[in-house]
Formats: sequence, structure tokens, C-alpha cells
Amino acid sequence: MPFELRHIEGEPIVVVECLAPFDFTVDIQESNKAVADLLESGEMEAPLFRVVNFHELEMTFGDLVESLAAKTRDAEGSVQDERIRTVMVGTHDLVRVKSRSLRQTQYGGVDVPVFDHLEMAVDFCRRLAQP
Repeated sequence: MPFELRHIEGEPIVVVECLAPFDFTVDIQESNKAVADLLESGEMEAPLFRVVNFHELEMTFGDLVESLAAKTRDAEGSVQDERIRTVMVGTHDLVRVKSRSLRQTQYGGVDVPVFDHLEMAVDFCRRLAQP
């Protein structure tokens, strides 16, 4: 499987580790479904915080376009799913372009922060999850 889904024990946080080769159309939708299934099964409750780690991947402009197109076709488990707050990890410039694009209305109009390191993203989610 081109991604690994890891629940941080005792916290409402899941980490999606994207692994090469990663198909930015099919695999994003599969990972979104896996996260939505955690909520549907009752294994986790909303709000859920998802950290998508692109750190190990090389992204092309074509990958960016494919991933944004997939976001517009998929609502449950995606960044548009109101039960889930998503952040991304990656140092590639296109990850930041993706984050800015997702703020646009046609791609969901959602804020998806980007962090350089996984630990920073998880710490951000922990702060948001605190009552």
C-alpha cells in the first residue's frame, strides 16, 4: 500500500505517511476513505486531526493538479469533510502551492497548514485538540 495510516494512541490524531510510488489521484482517495472509515466505525470520534506526510515524496506539477482534481471529486474523508482537520508535512515548494490552492473556493476553501517536520505538525494538532 502506498500509504500507512497510524493513529497516535490516546489522541484524536492520525498520521498518513505517503510512500513512493504514490498516485496522487487514487491513493489520496484511498487514504481519505481509510480516515473516514475510522470515524464511521466509531474507532475515533470527530473532530479528528489528520497529518498528511508528503516528506518522503517528490511531487511534480502534474501530481499537484491530479491531487487538487481528486479533492474536488471527494468529500467524505477529504479536506472538505468538516469532521476532519488536515495539516500537511513537506518541504517541497509544490506542497505549499497545494496548501494555498486549497484555500481557493473551487478547491474547497479550506485552510490546510504546512509544516517542515512531522513533530511540528503533530504538536500543532495537539494544541488544537486541547479543550
